[in-house]
Amino acid sequence: MLFPDKAIHYILRNRDAHLMRRVKKIIDYVVKLDYLITSGWEAHPFCGPRGHSSPSAAPCLDVIYLLYLDHSGDLKAGFSIFERQGYWISRAADKIAARFITDDPNSVELHASPMRGGSRFWRQFKVPDRITAIHDGLRILTWPRHGAILFGVVVKKDAISPIDPIAYAFEQICSRFDQYLWRKYKAGDKQRGIIVMDKATYETTLQNLATDFRTIGHTWGVVRNLSEVPLFTDSRSSRLVQLADHVCFALFRRREHNDHQYFEIIRNRFDTEGASMHGLHEKLW
Repeated sequence: MLFPDKAIHYILRNRDAHLMRRVKKIIDYVVKLDYLITSGWEAHPFCGPRGHSSPSAAPCLDVIYLLYLDHSGDLKAGFSIFERQGYWISRAADKIAARFITDDPNSVELHASPMRGGSRFWRQFKVPDRITAIHDGLRILTWPRHGAILFGVVVKKDAISPIDPIAYAFEQICSRFDQYLWRKYKAGDKQRGIIVMDKATYETTLQNLATDFRTIGHTWGVVRNLSEVPLFTDSRSSRLVQLADHVCFALFRRREHNDHQYFEIIRNRFDTEGASMHGLHEKLW
């Protein structure tokens, strides 16, 4: 199951009846979607090929954008997709994994740092093959038909001290994703959004921050387009979180090692409006 029972209980305990029903509906939907992605059940009517979904499919089929995030210290990044596209992106990532174990690609975790460094499982493969796989994973997010929009926050602790860098990065990501959804809302695309993240030791902290952003507000106002608190999953079972890890890795290599080869693949996919890039925020001094 995608989300632990305690996360669902936390949400249901702290919401009124209307929001309880709404959030549970969203959680049930994303759980089904994650099962579909990880099982590879292509013909399931719940999320068949685009334009061929069953009329009897779940009523929330077209209601949400998902923002998959990963983190690396004071860096947080990922990508947003319309929920149906997750299936196709995951399939494309599976094909990359199948290069390394043909008969069991699901056992291959596509985490960019160990792939590049050749640690453990990856040591047996040639460096050019591993680097090409990282490049190809990032290219998946650039395919127009997938519609992935990237978001990233890169900060240095000294530049924002005494502010907590985790809280700062999460606030930036939430507000920027919310503004992205707001622009879509004004254009007639009245969908909501939900954030899906890799499991973290500060899971409760981020849930509380998200709740505060919706009620008390953040630095720039109140979040209005996100559906409650973030949801957490194990990256080992989610190709989409693994690809969010690739985005983090690209930003990390660019900042820490002046290595731009990964970032250059995705630089044009960060959220933009006109000449303004809203999807990438850097606070380095």
